[in-house]
Amino acid sequence: MVLTNILLKNATPKTKPYKVFDGQGLYVVVTPAGNKLWRFDYSINRKRKTLSLGMYPAVSLKEARIKRDEAKVLLLSRTKLIPHYQGHINSPLLPEMGSLLLLHLWAHLFSI
Repeated sequence: MVLTNILLKNATPKTKPYKVFDGQGLYVVVTPAGNKLWRFDYSINRKRKTLSLGMYPAVSLKEARIKRDEAKVLLLSRTKLIPHYQGHINSPLLPEMGSLLLLHLWAHLFSI
């Protein structure tokens, strides 16, 4: 069965996490706390891997399908997904932001 927004909204928490499948490796994990987490399963060299795509409703059904399709294109080009997406997290701006935060903290501590 293909997922719809109505099915996603009506997915209720149970005592254990469970999966609601959309197709082509995309599914939502519904946790006992009621969180709905997008996941994409794929395999490399016959080993199953899982990529987290975000949380519903912050990442909509349409966005999750787009992310899944982008990941499939990367897989076809033999790009490893985890390092590719970690590259977005470890952008060059993060060290600069950390330095600015330290400078701000330093100024705040010694201005007292």
